[in-house]
Amino acid sequence: GKLPIKVFPGMRLGQICFFYVPKVQIPYGGKTYSKYAHSLGVKSTGIDKDPEILGVEWYNHLKEKLKFPFGARCTEERAISPLRKGDEVEVLEMGPEEECG
Repeated sequence: GKLPIKVFPGMRLGQICFFYVPKVQIPYGGKTYSKYAHSLGVKSTGIDKDPEILGVEWYNHLKEKLKFPFGARCTEERAISPLRKGDEVEVLEMGPEEECG
């Protein structure tokens, strides 16, 4: 496409293209050693196990399900946070996706 995107250091990039193929050239059952030979159902690509993909899916799930604002208590201290264990806060919104990791 021609849309601009914001790129961050360490960001993984990729592209998936789908094409219409009018006729199957080699059917799944055509090769006995094929990954899909004698397949009766959908085969997973394994992309759903990618930690980065899982993180994005979890972020989007939380963004959709959480109702803001809500109260929360800090359960763990982190060097990058001013919060201390036991501090109570009001959560107003989720941070940007690229900051939530």
